[in-house]
Amino acid sequence: MQAGSKDPALKKMEKFVAESIVEKYFEKISRIPRLSMYEKEVSDYVFSLAKSFAYPARQDELYNVVVFMKATKGYEDRAAVMLQAHLDMVGVCKAGSFHDFTKDPLSLYVDEKDNIVAKRSEEHTSELQ
Repeated sequence: MQAGSKDPALKKMEKFVAESIVEKYFEKISRIPRLSMYEKEVSDYVFSLAKSFAYPARQDELYNVVVFMKATKGYEDRAAVMLQAHLDMVGVCKAGSFHDFTKDPLSLYVDEKDNIVAKRSEEHTSELQ
């Protein structure tokens, strides 16, 4: 094997582990209702998760969270990178839906293309329609 190359089986295992970790946290966050203006619970979760990994973090009164991470070894002299994301969601669903975005978690499933998606709001509608 050439220097710097990895065994294909090891690459596959690393990809699986990385995807599993992302899916684990994605699923946990998806279980937390987080309608706009109701982000406290998800903000607290992200803040406590950062602290559990010993990352310096701060949370403000509007539930914004900033997490600081050191550069990967060997990249300390590179420019800093900032990632930004929303913790909230816009709670839009079909008329007659009984899904309460302030209280109910998302119902996730894997579609035919292996995408993780939320059940559409019409799947949450009352059968009285």
